[in-house]
Amino acid sequence: MAGFEEEVNLVGFLAVNVIVLLGAWRLARRTASGDDSMRWLDTLTLWFLVQYATIGVAGLLHGLNVPVVYTLAIGCGGAMAWAGGRGAFTPNAPLSDTPPKPLWHSLITAALLALPIGFIAAYIYEQRFVPVLANDTLAYHLPAAVQWLQEGRLSLYDVWHWNPANTYSPLAGSTFIAWLVLPFGHDVLARFVQIPAVALIGVATVALCTAMSVPRMLAIAIAATVVLSRPTISEATLAKDDLFVVALFIAIIATCGIDRLRASAGPVRVGVLIGLLLAMKYTVLLIVPVLLLLIDAPLRAGWRPRHWLTAIGVATLLAGPWYLRNWLLTGNPLFPIDVRPLGIPIFEGMFASRRDDALVSPALVWRVLTGTYFSLPAILLVPAALLALSMIAFRARQLLANPMERTLLIGPFIGIALFVAAAPFAESRFLFPLFAMLLIAAGVTIARLLPSVAFSLPAALFLLVLAIATAFEQSHVGSIVLFATAGLLVAVAAMAIVVARRFLPRVQWYPSSPIVGAVVGSLAIYVCWHAYVADYLTDRPNAWRNIFGTPADAWAFVNMEIPPEATVAIGNTVNVYPLFGDDNARRLTYAPLRPNVSHVHDLPPLYGQSLNGADIIRLIPPYTVAGAERHVWLENLRGAGAQYLYIAKREAIAEPVELQFANGLGDVFVPIFENADAVVYRIAFPTQDD
Repeated sequence: MAGFEEEVNLVGFLAVNVIVLLGAWRLARRTASGDDSMRWLDTLTLWFLVQYATIGVAGLLHGLNVPVVYTLAIGCGGAMAWAGGRGAFTPNAPLSDTPPKPLWHSLITAALLALPIGFIAAYIYEQRFVPVLANDTLAYHLPAAVQWLQEGRLSLYDVWHWNPANTYSPLAGSTFIAWLVLPFGHDVLARFVQIPAVALIGVATVALCTAMSVPRMLAIAIAATVVLSRPTISEATLAKDDLFVVALFIAIIATCGIDRLRASAGPVRVGVLIGLLLAMKYTVLLIVPVLLLLIDAPLRAGWRPRHWLTAIGVATLLAGPWYLRNWLLTGNPLFPIDVRPLGIPIFEGMFASRRDDALVSPALVWRVLTGTYFSLPAILLVPAALLALSMIAFRARQLLANPMERTLLIGPFIGIALFVAAAPFAESRFLFPLFAMLLIAAGVTIARLLPSVAFSLPAALFLLVLAIATAFEQSHVGSIVLFATAGLLVAVAAMAIVVARRFLPRVQWYPSSPIVGAVVGSLAIYVCWHAYVADYLTDRPNAWRNIFGTPADAWAFVNMEIPPEATVAIGNTVNVYPLFGDDNARRLTYAPLRPNVSHVHDLPPLYGQSLNGADIIRLIPPYTVAGAERHVWLENLRGAGAQYLYIAKREAIAEPVELQFANGLGDVFVPIFENADAVVYRIAFPTQDD
């Protein structure tokens, strides 16, 4: 972009987020008075809620643009600040573990807080020029957000040649991506959309441990273990939504303490968290039954019908529109899946789902749990599971009366059983919330069995060291050492500040040092921002080429040789995001080949078919083009205003029908680029005069 437009966009984006966060913090001080961890949890939750709500409302009003979204966001920030300032404020209640802790306690606590911050900051810096690479991100997470921004509304994003569920699944994750793409027009920040979710995971873990009477220092050590474990770190820099699910899952459990449920904001807090969770994706429904272990918590807190109605109403308001849309379009809120509990047909979809074949034996299940890139390594999973089981054995009777502890200890095992019994995809990332719960349960067990900090702290730190050592695969040991070193340096700096505050009480610079540091850091980012964005966008095609090979050459040709305002039809491909261009201005469209098919839900049902993930990937692509008719395809291309055509030669189907049709009409489809993996045509439809 010319001039200072990039810098102006950055300043505006930061200003709006600061306004929202300050308003959220002011409101959180009132809704969670006396509980620091819940204040931070409420602050981050409100921040995400504003992002989700403003993108959603603006999209429903066909006003998904910067002025409308920022006006709504600033209004939300102001409203929260006003609500948080009404009446007299109750200051922080003293923590239960007073009197003031000794120096060693403050040093260790500061180091445990700083270590994951330094580790993740170094990780982000190392990944700063890496573009989006994950299949889900390229296929629909980012493309859906880009289409919404192009059209100014929350439209249905059809995912052809792949899993039809991606078209109809709730996409709260894409609203967070849209929030980050909106002011810039590109993905320079959206690539790191899950970093704030990592922060929420850490805060929610501390809040949960605090609610279970775990000492604050030990709670922070447990949170650091969860944050730096492989399931979290493996996705921290991917533009996906799995870590939001983890954060919300833990936060829901953390809010179900009796005192927290009895608070005036308790029902609303629970409703917001459950609503956001159900708005994330279909796969959360695999493990949501685990939360039924909390069902008696509101009863023990004395909830009345109005409390239940408030929680249910808020959750329905946030998540319901996605499922209502599906119901109105297809007659099935969970389309394309048949809904047949106990074999009783309720909603008809495109097909029924069945368990993945990779979950049929203990050996295969063990591999999913511990042997994939996203798994929890056995060296952490085994001791965490044994610690949780030991606590279950020791406190079996108490678990009946403690919904939070019961859910934390028993929930992971029930959730894993549900996953093994029904998951259509044997992907360990769907187990991320359960892995996090196991690690938290292990930490809580250590605190229960070893009440002396002299024994519990070394045990917790041992788990933390194991998490750091296995954060990446063995081939990435160098990265672990580098990031851990950065984390230790930040930890040492935090400890130095603690010492300075203790021994130099009359020195007045340290209270303002965070502000000074923030200002200096912001100025440095501002000065470097334009050059960084330019370097990233320039290097992005080379990075894609190194990963994807020759398909990336075709993407680069489209972006360099086809005007950014042109309309490009795509065929036989799911990795569509790179074709939008550097500023996501290029319009992409798909022309269906089957008669009477405009959207994925227009495809006829696969009656009697029960498919797992592998079946879907194998059968759905050819099904989308079965019975293809050339004249239908041409009419759809013309109706979409397509000026160019991009066809992947072997991505979804080995012999794409579109390629056969195009090659048979050389006067209409003029090849302008071709390699082993893709071909690009200029479309020259004859005019009526011709």
